[in-house]
Amino acid sequence: MNSYLLLFFMNTIDVVDPHGSSESCIRMLRSLNITFIEVTHEPVLDYVKATEIRARFDLTGRETKSLFLKGKGGDYFVFLTSAETRVDFKALKTLLGMKIGIASHEELLRETGFTPGCVGPFGLKSSITLVIDMSIFDFPRLIFSPGNPTTTIEMTSESLRLALEGVENRKLLFPCSIG
Repeated sequence: MNSYLLLFFMNTIDVVDPHGSSESCIRMLRSLNITFIEVTHEPVLDYVKATEIRARFDLTGRETKSLFLKGKGGDYFVFLTSAETRVDFKALKTLLGMKIGIASHEELLRETGFTPGCVGPFGLKSSITLVIDMSIFDFPRLIFSPGNPTTTIEMTSESLRLALEGVENRKLLFPCSIG
């Protein structure tokens, strides 16, 4: 028996575009009265530039990464974790009950409308399952991309928890550790 938890949240609302965008992400967060900081800047497509942006805008949160994954059966998942966490695909296979891999850039664009490298946990079609690394909630503040390389969002981990309660996506908590 494993210790994975399946979460179903009540009181969800769906205010996202069928093909996500940074605007749908921001609109969703505002509709839920989530407190967050939004900064606009030149494109960020790597962690070096992300570090530069964090320093320039005095963002103190932990950088996150969201991997867009595809299951063997054609299901899509977004795995949310901290930037430095190594993904254990074998454990994810156990949790999801199927072999998974990184989805193609074409699938990412078609299914989310997001720029490759800029996937976030919000503004997604409700059919995409969120897999959330539980250790992410150990950090006081978190930094996300809302789907495009010129916008960054910072919020508290409690705001993340509240925002996740408000989305229709199925959510799975994944026990993970940094390293």
